[in-house]
Amino acid sequence: MQEKYEIKKNNKIKQLKTKANYDKKVVHAILDAGLVAHIAFNQDQGPIVVPMLYGREKDTIFLHGA
Repeated sequence: MQEKYEIKKNNKIKQLKTKANYDKKVVHAILDAGLVAHIAFNQDQGPIVVPMLYGREKDTIFLHGA
């Protein structure tokens, strides 16, 4: 297992770059400490943000939505 996530165009931090961390242990610790994720997407009416419960298993995040 790689120790860091590969930096790509779709995951590269653009703001507050000094706070960015791609280390898997750090990212996993942050995710494991939380319970709710705010998932944003765009619809015809405009952007929507929905709070969802989540869980993580290895590198996979599971979202719970109704």
